[in-house]
Amino acid sequence: MAGKAGCSIATASGLHLGQTQAQVIAILGLPTRRSRNLQSGRDHMTYSLEARKKTEPQELARRMQQELKIYPDLSVENFHLENDFYFLEVYIQARFLRDALTDWSVSWSAQD
Repeated sequence: MAGKAGCSIATASGLHLGQTQAQVIAILGLPTRRSRNLQSGRDHMTYSLEARKKTEPQELARRMQQELKIYPDLSVENFHLENDFYFLEVYIQARFLRDALTDWSVSWSAQD
C-alpha cells in the first residue's frame, strides 16, 4: 500500500495511489474491463474511451490558414468536412494490490 508520499501527488480529479477500487470507480466510473486474482490479491481495471471531439476554434482557424496556402482552391465546405471534428482514444489501466491502487497508466491518441 502506498505511503504518505504516494498520496501527496494526485490528478486534478483526485486520483492518487493507495485508493481503494471503490474510490477509483467513484472518480472514473465503472471500468470497461475488470480482472481479479484472488490468490495474489492483484486486481486490474481497464478503461477504454473513444470519442468524436469538436476541434477548438483557434486550431481550426490555424489549420484553415495553413491549408489555404497549400490548396488555394479548397472550398470552405470541404475544409470543414475534413477538420471540424477529430477522434480521441483514451486508455487507462489501474492496478491494485489488496484493494489499494499501486499503479496506473494513461495513454491516448488523437487523429483527424
